[in-house]
This record gives sequence, C-alpha cells and structure tokens, in this order.
Amino acid sequence: MSDLEQAKVDARRLPSMDNFVANDDGDINSADNQYFIGQFIKNQPENVRNELLDSRGNLSQTGVQRMRNAMLYEAYGDSQTLSRLIENTDQGAKNVLNALTSIAPKVAQTQQGIDSGKLSSDVNISKDVIQAVEKYNQLNAQGFKISDYLAQEDFVGDLSPEAREILTIFDENRRSGKRIAQVLGAYLDQAQMQGNLSQASMFGDVEFDKLGSLQQAKNTDETIRLSLNESANSDFAKAVEDVFGSTNTKVKAESIYLGTTPKALIESGLDDLPMFMNKQKLVKIKHEHPEMTADLLKQIPQQINNPVAVFKNTKEGSPNNSYVVLTELQGTNGNPVISAIHANKTERGLEFHRIASVYGRNESSNYLTNMVKYSEVRFVDKQKARRINHTLQLLADDTLNELFNRASVVKIDGSVNTLNPEIQYAQDIIRKTFGKAAEHIEVANFANPPKDVRHLITSDVEGWFNPKTGKVTLIADSINATKTMSKEERLQFVAWHEMAHRGINVGYKGSYDSLMQEVGKNKAISKIADAIQTQRKNTDDLAATNRSVAIEEAIAEMMAAHETGKWNEL
Repeated sequence: MSDLEQAKVDARRLPSMDNFVANDDGDINSADNQYFIGQFIKNQPENVRNELLDSRGNLSQTGVQRMRNAMLYEAYGDSQTLSRLIENTDQGAKNVLNALTSIAPKVAQTQQGIDSGKLSSDVNISKDVIQAVEKYNQLNAQGFKISDYLAQEDFVGDLSPEAREILTIFDENRRSGKRIAQVLGAYLDQAQMQGNLSQASMFGDVEFDKLGSLQQAKNTDETIRLSLNESANSDFAKAVEDVFGSTNTKVKAESIYLGTTPKALIESGLDDLPMFMNKQKLVKIKHEHPEMTADLLKQIPQQINNPVAVFKNTKEGSPNNSYVVLTELQGTNGNPVISAIHANKTERGLEFHRIASVYGRNESSNYLTNMVKYSEVRFVDKQKARRINHTLQLLADDTLNELFNRASVVKIDGSVNTLNPEIQYAQDIIRKTFGKAAEHIEVANFANPPKDVRHLITSDVEGWFNPKTGKVTLIADSINATKTMSKEERLQFVAWHEMAHRGINVGYKGSYDSLMQEVGKNKAISKIADAIQTQRKNTDDLAATNRSVAIEEAIAEMMAAHETGKWNEL
C-alpha cells in the first residue's frame, strides 16, 4: 500500500479534528494531543498499534508520519503534491508542512461547513494551497528562487491569483512555519465569519472576497489576531465615531466585529471565539450613559485586552455565561467603567461573544465588594487593582486581599500571569489526559467554588457533574494522594469518574431509568452498587437510597478504573 493509499485509510480512523490541539511548531506528538493520539491508535487494528508507538507510549516516527499524512489527506484531499512536500528535506518545505499540519483541523472544519451548506464554497482554499505547494516543490527542485518566479509576471499564469498569494505567503515566511500558520489561520477565521451563508443580516449580502481576505490576512499581527483590535481605524472605532458624530437615534441593527477573545478572557474561562457588539448598543450608551464619551469608548478594546479584573456573574437572574470586566477607565462622573460580556451566543450558526454594555458603574464600591464576595473571581491584575483602588477607594483592605486570594488567575508586576498553583497543576493534567475534551471540565479551588454549590460542598468533595450546564467541576485542593494513588493519579481517576456521569446523562437522558435497570443486572456492576450503598448508608448522598443513582456511580467507578488502570480502587 502506498503512503497516499495508507493516508486515505488512516483518515477514516482519525477522531474528530475538533479535538486536535495545534501548537506553534507543528509538532503533533505533544502532551496536549494525547487524547487525540490515543483515539487514533485505538481505531487502528491491534496488530499495527505497537509499531505506531514508542516505548514511552508516544507516537513513534512511523506513528507521527501516519497520523500527519492522515490529517493532511483529511484536510487537503487526494494529492501526490503533499507527498512530495513531505519528502522534501529543505527547511522551508518543512516549515510549510508544519504550517499546513497545524491548520489542517481548520481546513477540515471549513470543508465540513461547505458540505453542510453553512459556508459558501467561495471560501475553500484547499485547491489553491495544493497549487501553491506543487509550484513550491517544482521551483525548489529546479533551484529556482520563488521571489524571482513571482517577479516574472508573464510566467505565473498557471496559478490562480489565490494560489499565487499563498505561494507569496510561503516565500515571505519560509523561515517560520508558525507565521505561515498564523496568516492562513487568520484567513480561515475570517472565512468562517464572512463566508457564513446565514450571516447576511450581520455582514450584508456581499460576495466573499477570497483574494482580498488572503491579502488582508498577510497584514495580521499576532497581538491583534489573538485579541480585540485596538487600532484607531478599526471597525469599532469607526462605528463609535459614526454614532457619536450623528444626531440620528435610529441605526441599523449591525454587529461590529472587534476581534478574537483576548488572552485574559481565555484564562478566565471564555472560549476563543470572535467578539462582536451591536451598533444599536452604542446608540443606547450614548443616550443613557452620558458619562461615556467617544474617546472613552474607543479605549474599550485595549482595556478588555488588559483588564483590571474579570468576574463571572453568578447572581440569580443574570444571563447565562455572563461576565463583568473591570477596566482602568473612569467615566466623566468619576465612576469606574465596567463592561458586561455575554459569552457563547449563537446566531444563524455562528458562535461568538457579545459585548453587551459599557458604562460607569454607580455605587461602585458596594457593587464590586459584592462581586468579590459572591461571584466567581476569574482574573485579576494585582498592580492595576491596587492602583485603581488607591485612586478610587473602591474596596476595603480585607476585601482587596480577598479579591487576590479568590482569583483563579493572578497577573503580577504587569507581565507574568500566575495561575493558582493547585488549579494550574490540575488543569495541566486534565489537558494532557483529555485533550480537546478538557473543555468540558472546569477546575476550581475550595475557597472559590461556583456560587450555586458554595453552600453545599465540604472539604471532602472532590468533584461533580452538573447536568444543567453539562460541565464537570473538580476541586483541585480537595483531591489528594491516597495510599494507592498519587495526587496526579487520583485527579485523573476523579475526572474520568465525573466524565462518565457526563456521558451517561448527556447520551442517555431519555432512557436513563431503563438503562440503569438493564445495566444493574450485570453482576459486577450490581456488586459495586451494593458496596456503594452500604458505604454511603445514613448519609445525604442520593446513591445511598436510590438504586439507579448507585448503579450510575458503579458505572462511573468502572469507567475511571478502566481508563486509569486502577482496578484496585474498586
């Protein structure tokens, strides 16, 4: 079987490309991808699994080649061109290959969007990429400089304009696979938004400009792509000028694209999604919040990129996934400016975060004190918080210290982000163990659990699954080493246990009782369920009296033991 034929077969054995974590150097054999790799290996025939792994359980050289080729096939299709690129020993070719591997999941997702009718076929650049790679291989083999070829206008007619642009990207960034991936990734991000066929009301009925979008992506700066656009010429800045420079109180319901989720918000638990604000909201701010000037509003992207603090609003009646960002700005009334963000909104198939409001907060001292005490403190910049507190006298000293102690992420000295050590340790293990599936698991500490369970948990509670949110929560500092397991092993065991609860409740919600009754007939499960009910007798635990719950607990224990190999824990 040829490498290309093998890639075609292996592509069918890949897990969902959504679970692949691309890193800067194109390395697929990384700790973040252990779940993805594990699923790929499990999908292989037993007699070939050993040759795909080394003695440490990582992908062998053969395994790396097989998985990479399968990903490239899945993203770019049946082509000998990529096979020739793989065989090319030139460092520039290796950088191109690493870049194409890194963005393969996005390319595959784009093709899925086209196939489902969600995206316009105009956004597809797979054929253009193949054309550019083929020309790259050809010129490289001939010892011909790509820049010289591109300079000869009469000889580039064999390439589409888009393929020529991609070849230019390859050449201009031949020393950095990371930069190639960044530019093409920026194009694909833009394609997902502006090529969405159901987004006419958001972007207008405009044909997608593939070439123009590629050219625009070349100007992408990493700090802007991974955050809100702070430019004075951004769409947001122009919208602010338009609203504040007009007396018209009625504007079209237009969504303004500000950029992608800043690092501080990602560290606060938000997904990496595009961020928008409705232009009508700017009109409302202008008329209802006179303390907000145009100049102040134009600074909001920079302030959200670099916040003082981020809170998850858990107040009863608040919108789901509601966050509050405290900025360094002061309104003309002297009050601190905050921004409300509604996360994970979905309209016409596009998932995004919405900046719901920006204003100078009245009664700010009481408001922020309550946020510290009763919301989830996700992020704080110590230096900025001390500075604004000294200026505005917002928080008492003990409340300020509580802000620092309860924050999941603390930024110190303006440059170093320090995650609570227990939480960071746990998150690192969860990412390594679950890969992309780790997005269903949140980690907290005992001092700062989710508000809705704060009064319910005790120091011996290690974690739980919440069927309302679909999330698993682990309490990092409550999970400790046992006589038979290290702290890391216990953490993995608890995580697998709770993920089993999630699988049962999400996958079998409609047939839960009948399923538990049927599974309970299994002697091993029944025996474990008996032990659980005996162990928890005379406690408030529902499993003590409810047989179905006890059976579910038994299944979760079996799942955790299977995944961790800790059968002696049963």
